[in-house]
Amino acid sequence: MAAACADAGMPELNRSVIANIESRRRKTVTLEEALTLAFVLDVSLVHLIVPIEEDPKFDAERYLVTPENMFPIDQARAWIKGGFPLSGQDPRMYFSEVPKEEFQPSMPTAEQIASSSADVQYFREVTAMFGFNDKTGEADGVDPEKA
Repeated sequence: MAAACADAGMPELNRSVIANIESRRRKTVTLEEALTLAFVLDVSLVHLIVPIEEDPKFDAERYLVTPENMFPIDQARAWIKGGFPLSGQDPRMYFSEVPKEEFQPSMPTAEQIASSSADVQYFREVTAMFGFNDKTGEADGVDPEKA
């Protein structure tokens, strides 16, 4: 692999460096090194960055995107591929950088619509139960003049 890295223009990725990366003795890899390794291994960069499946040695279902933010593995992989923003990101900003010819807005599935509708209904029930949207001043939230 070191020879292939050298042929790809990255001779500093020699056998010793690659062994240190594989054994995790070396904790950092530059973006250029990661791209070269992905190219030489004939894989997408996402496969080198985020595990394909759960790893029982670590948090089984989540991937550390930043030192403070973990996300489900499938969401992290889709985010890196440009599929959708992660929780806390502005979707307008995220998709604003996608070239027009690559933009493929996804339509929500029936399950997503049903889930969203259920969430809205639950929120309405909770706010009604606790009177958060009560503008009547009555304890039960019912205006006796309109009942």
